[in-house]
Amino acid sequence: MRFVTNRLLNPISRPLLPFRFLLVSVHLYFGSDSKEDMERRALETIAVARWAAKRRDSKNAFVSDIIALGDFNLPSSPTTTRSQSGRRSDM
Repeated sequence: MRFVTNRLLNPISRPLLPFRFLLVSVHLYFGSDSKEDMERRALETIAVARWAAKRRDSKNAFVSDIIALGDFNLPSSPTTTRSQSGRRSDM
């Protein structure tokens, strides 16, 4: 079976190669909205990024694409907090 693709979306014609990647499940410290807890989560996020970069750059790396997903417990902006329902809302 062959799918027809739009050349505008895929201007380079090449065979599809297998895409290998590593999924990393992340759940950072929950804590509160205090400055200290937010800084802890920010540092943990940096640690995950550094680990992924070191792993990717290792001569023994199995894959070069690492995707971290999960609950980073970081607000999308400094003014965003969680309401009692668990949804994010702007203050």
